[in-house]
Amino acid sequence: MDVPQNSDLDAAAADLAAQAERATHGLYHRTCGEECVDGPAEVYHVLGSLKLLVNSLSRSLPEMSRWLEQKMWSGELGDEDSEVSFERLASSVFDATTALARAHLVSAQLGQELEMAETASRQLASP
Repeated sequence: MDVPQNSDLDAAAADLAAQAERATHGLYHRTCGEECVDGPAEVYHVLGSLKLLVNSLSRSLPEMSRWLEQKMWSGELGDEDSEVSFERLASSVFDATTALARAHLVSAQLGQELEMAETASRQLASP
């Protein structure tokens, strides 16, 4: 996996996710209306970027599942002062990791669909 060597990697995961949300929200607003893009070449580039975004998201989901499971089994998940039982904690982790597994499958499929759209739009962008 290609990982850029820049200061963005030092940011917290929640901060990076918030940046991605703001960027995709901005893209949504930019694509509303008749003048959403400058032409077929920009459509091609936007689809390519979205494909890479979704592929990166898809790869991060199983990593979050692994982290949750490892922290649960090592006893590092949950608050020691809390009255939450291990069964309830395990059930919550199970529910979260199950949902993340489904999201991984859906996002992988979305990445494939975006790749097909990008490939098709390449012909529109070429003179």
